[in-house]
Amino acid sequence: MIKIPKEILNLFPTWEYCCPVCGTYVQSGITFCPNCKTPFNELKWRVPPRFLKSHKAMSKYAHEVLAPRLTPNQRELLFRSFTQLFADGFETGNFNAWDGTVGSPTVQSTVKHHGTYAMQTPSAGGDNNAYKNYGAGYTTVFARIYWMFTSTPTATYQALSFLAFEKNGTRFARVSFRSGSPATNLYIRLSYYAGGTEYTADWQNNALTANTWYCIELKIVRAAAGEYRVWVDGTERIAVTNQDNTAQGVDIDQVRVGGIPYPNTDNFGNYRIDCVVVADTYIGPEVEVVPVGGTVQQAKLQDII
Repeated sequence: MIKIPKEILNLFPTWEYCCPVCGTYVQSGITFCPNCKTPFNELKWRVPPRFLKSHKAMSKYAHEVLAPRLTPNQRELLFRSFTQLFADGFETGNFNAWDGTVGSPTVQSTVKHHGTYAMQTPSAGGDNNAYKNYGAGYTTVFARIYWMFTSTPTATYQALSFLAFEKNGTRFARVSFRSGSPATNLYIRLSYYAGGTEYTADWQNNALTANTWYCIELKIVRAAAGEYRVWVDGTERIAVTNQDNTAQGVDIDQVRVGGIPYPNTDNFGNYRIDCVVVADTYIGPEVEVVPVGGTVQQAKLQDII
């Protein structure tokens, strides 16, 4: 069964039209079948769209037939739905959608970005995360999460990662929360590989606030002239380009979220994670759309699985 949000499904036609005599598919409003000349009857010729038979068929229709007819905003929403590799908002109340966990992460219902549940790591920090093997063969990949920390760092030069890409268990890109000197200097740090060596790039924002949801997105392009990018709440904050990152492998096959140890790990309280999406195109923050009828609703992209 294909589960598609209403906002996406409304972009597709409700019916296709097929000649009952020769089986030719046609556009509505014609006079005769172009193949056998049978008179067109809209009510009798309408059939469920062929692309509803599988996600692959719907994706093909979305990209090749529907997309050229849409506005730029509609195309952006459409492509977010049909380029996903993995999505989970923990709405099952557990980690069943993931391939495994490390340490003692939990799924709780007290604090969440939306819906009923979100992931939480123990307040002691450390190695407490969930990982998903979404498949090999991807050289460009994006991961978007909603992330919250509950305690501001109190020691200098401390860090704890919360989002990472891996290849066969080898971590080669991660996003961390870190303190500087003094400890009130707060950073989002990207750790990345180039030429087989790990480097870092920081974005400082001393206004980062505990118990606030932030949308964090990480991009990797695996190539001789590869790139890494990090967005915070839809604004690009870190960009590292023209980096040869092929030494770590030819593709990326795993995402990891939660508490991921980094040298000099501090206690940042709980990490909370929600609305995880992995895709081969930019995902961005969840958007509000106005469907027919005028009621504002949130497009919950993690439901498209």
